[in-house]
Amino acid sequence: MNNQKANLLKCLPSEYKDLSAEEIVDSICSTIYEPDNVAAREAVLESPGFLRDILLLIDMDTELTMNGILGFLENPSGRYLAETIEALKHIGAAEDARILEHIKQQLEANRPQRQKTPALHEISSFRDRYILNAEVLDGILRVADGLYLNTSDRNIFDNLVEYLSQNRLLVDEELKKYSE
Repeated sequence: MNNQKANLLKCLPSEYKDLSAEEIVDSICSTIYEPDNVAAREAVLESPGFLRDILLLIDMDTELTMNGILGFLENPSGRYLAETIEALKHIGAAEDARILEHIKQQLEANRPQRQKTPALHEISSFRDRYILNAEVLDGILRVADGLYLNTSDRNIFDNLVEYLSQNRLLVDEELKKYSE
C-alpha cells in the first residue's frame, strides 16, 4: 500500500474500529480537504472501495452545495461522474443515481465546448465558459432539481452510513489496509 493512501487515514483516529460508521464519515468530512490529504485523496479516488465511495459522495455533496450541478460537473469531482453514479448505487440512492445517469447521457450526446478559460481569480459561470445547447442546459438544471439536496425525503448520508454499517467488517478490513 503506498504511503499516500496510508497518509489519508491520518484523518481517522487510530482507534477507528471503535468509531461508528457515522463518526468515520464525519471524521473524513472534516479533514478531507486539508492540504496534507490532497495527494492521498487522488490516490484513493483511483482505487475502488468503501473509502472511495465516501470521498466521491463527500465531493459531490460539497460541489452541489457550493456550486450546483454545473459546478460539480466542471470541477475535478465531475471527472468521476460515472464512479459517483456507481457509489450512489452502492449505497441504495437509486433515484439520485438515475438523475445523474440521465445528466451523464445528456452530456455524452451533447458535449459542451469550452469557449473560454477563466483568468486567475476571474468569476464566471458555466454559461460564460462553455457552449452547450440552451435546451440541453436547461434540461440538465431541471433534472438536477430532483437531486436529494432539494428534497426532504432523501439524504445520501443516511444511505451512506447505513451502507457502511451493514458492511462494517469489510470497511474495517479496507481501512486496515490503508493504515498498514
